[in-house]
Amino acid sequence: MRLKTWRAYEWANIGGVVYTLLLIFGIYFLILFYTCPATYQPDYCTRANCFAIVIILELLVNFLLFVIYSRRNDPQRWLQGVAVLTNVKGAGKYCLECNRIAPLRSHHCRLCNMCVLRKDHHCFMTGACVGIANQRFFIVFVLWASIGAAVGSFYLLMYLLRHVESNIYPFGWLKLLAPVAVIRWIISDEIFANTMFYTLNGYTMYDYHTLSRRIELHGDGETYSERRKIDNLYVGFYPLC
Repeated sequence: MRLKTWRAYEWANIGGVVYTLLLIFGIYFLILFYTCPATYQPDYCTRANCFAIVIILELLVNFLLFVIYSRRNDPQRWLQGVAVLTNVKGAGKYCLECNRIAPLRSHHCRLCNMCVLRKDHHCFMTGACVGIANQRFFIVFVLWASIGAAVGSFYLLMYLLRHVESNIYPFGWLKLLAPVAVIRWIISDEIFANTMFYTLNGYTMYDYHTLSRRIELHGDGETYSERRKIDNLYVGFYPLC
């Protein structure tokens, strides 16, 4: 029964990855090969294509690195490194699912079938957990996804205003829709803002919203500069851009 459940989770992760890739390339081809040529001059679309390629590369590289590094969220890998460097064993807990000792700040994910050190959350869109090893790639991926969504929405709006509104939607309906779309885009950036807030304050989403955990942990380091050093030491937190 447990194996069947894990297989279902595995297919859910694969489905999320496929959906994300289809969404990225679908928007790219829709904008560059249909809406932009129908709305602007070829020279303008050539420049737009160069910018779109940058966005696509940033998305794909960070997406790929996120998936690759997701297996490095295994706390045993980090425990071995700490033991070699400090020659001490930290406090831990016993994970019944993994049948071994795990750090206090690790949490078992049934969807990934492993414990994840500093687990923030499981993302179906990327098919893996956001943890200590791949959080930096997730943050940059979300940032560029927001930029790509804003650019794509702009070109779609210009196309609709020029070719669709006058024939189908009377009374300037699309002009009223545009501010609503902008507000929804800003609200959708909440996940990026929240992730940055948790990271800068030394927490994960799970730690911060669990009152007992937040009181016990007090974050990583006392200041932003200390947390920056911790990130550089363990995961090399820097944007790929």
